Amino acid sequence: MRMTTLLAVLTIAAVGLAAGPAMAKGKGKAKKVSDAIPYTEAIKEQMEGLEWGMSHAKIQAMFEQQIRDKYKEKFAKAKEDAMKEDELRTQMLSEIAKMKKSYVEFKGERTGFEGHMVADEFTHNNGESMLIWDAGKYVEYLFFFNDKFWKRLRAFRKDQIAGGKITFADYLGTLENRFGVGKHIANDAGAVVEAKWQDDLSYAGAFDKSGFFGVFCLVFTEKKTQDNLANLRTNQGLYNGKVQDKTTDIVDSVTSGGLSDQHGSVVDSYTGRSLGNKGATVDSSHSVIGKGKGSAEDKASEDKGKTEEGKNKPADKPKDPEKSPVDDLF
Repeated sequence: MRMTTLLAVLTIAAVGLAAGPAMAKGKGKAKKVSDAIPYTEAIKEQMEGLEWGMSHAKIQAMFEQQIRDKYKEKFAKAKEDAMKEDELRTQMLSEIAKMKKSYVEFKGERTGFEGHMVADEFTHNNGESMLIWDAGKYVEYLFFFNDKFWKRLRAFRKDQIAGGKITFADYLGTLENRFGVGKHIANDAGAVVEAKWQDDLSYAGAFDKSGFFGVFCLVFTEKKTQDNLANLRTNQGLYNGKVQDKTTDIVDSVTSGGLSDQHGSVVDSYTGRSLGNKGATVDSSHSVIGKGKGSAEDKASEDKGKTEEGKNKPADKPKDPEKSPVDDLF
């Protein structure tokens, strides 16, 4: 009886010694919270009324209404000026048409986006498509699977934020003030180049594409689609090399700034001036760096300074030292 009891005790002790390291190892893994993607409530407010699964037509209707709302105040100010009203109406309809024309389907024909900064965000022949929205503060690319909205990517021009002196660390710091500290991903040199967050329905990520494309990005994706991409993209990377008849010119408007319409280039939205049409001014009310030279307000101030001898231009309003220039992006 004693021998049996002794053997049982020794067996239990041996099992405990063998299990001890394994349990300790398991606890060690649980403590590595940085391996998990942090949860945040801030993603919901960034969706701005859009919902995963919406069709591109429904989103276009929402964007069209936003454009029309933006022009309401302008129409009110031009109420007694028929020519100005007609000019504004032409601008508004052009902006709406441009947004609608930006919709592109990736059916195997070359679209112009295969060498673009969003080239890794879609594949051909898998029911994918994209809509581009120039929000003024940034350009946004919205992606669809079988006409169901699942991803939105915002591109912020680095050279138009704080004179281009901003770093990805600055950009990420402002984001983390809103989202909380994300899961950081570093490159081989140890520099953080990406951060991730999540909520119940979505993933969010910030990443640095300033080295080649000159932009910082913020992307939101629907979880259930993101987690199932391997099954959805069975024809990944295949396209027939033909050029679509409806190749969108929005590619040039983002990369070259060469369009001369009032909202043709994202550069216009940031600086208040058109690179493709010297002297032209655009609505810079959404500029992340305020009214740039070339805006109507700035030009009026310069003219006044030239005509009124002995008078200096009013000093610029001092900037709040506590506020990051990135804050105005969101």
